Amino acid sequence: MKIKTKMLIYILSASILIYVIAIGYITFKSGRLALDQVTAVANTKAQESANLIKSRIDVYLNICKTLAETGKNYQVIPFEQMDTLYLEAQKNVLKEYPEFISVATSFELNAIDTSWKKSHGRKLTGWFRGKNNIIKYFKKRLNLESDDKNSAYYKMKTTGKPMIVDPEFYSYTGNKEDEYLNSNISYPIMHQGSFIGLAGIDIDLKGFQKIIKEIHPFEESFAFLLSNNSTLSAHPNDEYLGKPIKEVYPQLTKENNIIHKVAEGKNFSFTDKIDETKKYYSFASVEIDEVETPWAIGIAVPYKIIREKSQQMLFTALIVGILGLIILTGIIWYIAKNISEPIEGITEILKKLSQGHIDESLKTEETSEDEIGEMTIALNKSIDDLNKKADFANRIGQGELDYEFKQSSEQDKLGEALINMRDSLKKAREDEKKRKEEDEKRQWINEGLTKFADILRQDNNDLEKLSYEIIKNLIEYLEANQGGLFILNDEDKNHTFYELKAAYAYNRKKYLEKQIELGQGFV
Repeated sequence: MKIKTKMLIYILSASILIYVIAIGYITFKSGRLALDQVTAVANTKAQESANLIKSRIDVYLNICKTLAETGKNYQVIPFEQMDTLYLEAQKNVLKEYPEFISVATSFELNAIDTSWKKSHGRKLTGWFRGKNNIIKYFKKRLNLESDDKNSAYYKMKTTGKPMIVDPEFYSYTGNKEDEYLNSNISYPIMHQGSFIGLAGIDIDLKGFQKIIKEIHPFEESFAFLLSNNSTLSAHPNDEYLGKPIKEVYPQLTKENNIIHKVAEGKNFSFTDKIDETKKYYSFASVEIDEVETPWAIGIAVPYKIIREKSQQMLFTALIVGILGLIILTGIIWYIAKNISEPIEGITEILKKLSQGHIDESLKTEETSEDEIGEMTIALNKSIDDLNKKADFANRIGQGELDYEFKQSSEQDKLGEALINMRDSLKKAREDEKKRKEEDEKRQWINEGLTKFADILRQDNNDLEKLSYEIIKNLIEYLEANQGGLFILNDEDKNHTFYELKAAYAYNRKKYLEKQIELGQGFV
């Protein structure tokens, strides 16, 4: 067989064999790969959503904590005077946060009234949001006969720890149409280690409902928010709000022990069916600082998404493989043609040279700068050298004895020609290598400019995503280990600093928070 035929048969045979093995492996693994991909996205999204809910609750808890810290001033300011200022602060908080239904504080009577000697009894004052967003004042004296030992207030009084109360429907007007799903966040007011009251807010959970409805990492997937006692605090289906999960999904809850795991603050996942539809469920705990009653975010992904991704991966692999074989066949044919045809031409010339045929017409034109081109140059030089030697022999035969001809060593003209050719080829290779290095540098720069131009054009409407894509691709393109992208934060004109927007290290995204003050360190 000719060289071209051998190259086509051997390389294509090996490529087809590798392709068949690869497709078989992909078919076997695509289901698992799709499952891993979907579950990884679902788990990550659940954790991100849990962090989002946590950050919102942290803000609310810090507001309560600030009010509670302010409440300690009753020891240094007359209570009636402080109560007036305190109520004004609470009113401003209610105005600032439209999702708050009420803001109130409760003081133990024996802490603010020296004539009250009982261990129970408290004064509750604050503000609540009524119809048409009208803010109203209320004042009550509660637990005058005894403490309600089943109440959240009594639990905080005995533990001295902040609380997030499980949600329930409540209406300040008493009318059913005014009900909202409410959760209370409270922070204890402590003095010298003793409980003297609390600061609390009632929150309308509609804000969380809006967040949950926007969480759908895949088509037909959905998310839901569970309180510590597994009450559905947010769900795409409004009819499920405020209901225990065991009432909405009884079999699912029982088989997977959801209530117990949520109460303990565990992250967990499982596969099960609802309405005869197999789904993957991922739960991420919403851990709140100082609070012992975590909530949880759940995300459900239909299994048909996993099947579709598996089929898509297989289909993509088939298409890529077939296109690859077509392209490979073309490349091999082109390379074989460009190698075999010049070699066949050189072979014919060598056959004539072996028969003693020496003529300028045997010389061939150089058409490439690769090894074939070098062979052509060498052959042409050999023909020239043979012609010169023939000419020298003819001149000697004609009696031109003064015609110079250098023999072997320093007097050998053929040896000198070979040395010059060697030096010339060596210089040519060095020039070629330098040219290739320069070409590679230019190509690397141009590809990098194109890559980051695409990144800036595609993600310029999302600073967080753009920052991550820039630093990720920059680290990978430079083959560095790690890096971060800081953005100048001048929102507060009195405190300008560089804020870490994205970090990437050792082939993965890093969730870090860092800021660098102006003038700090190398910056």
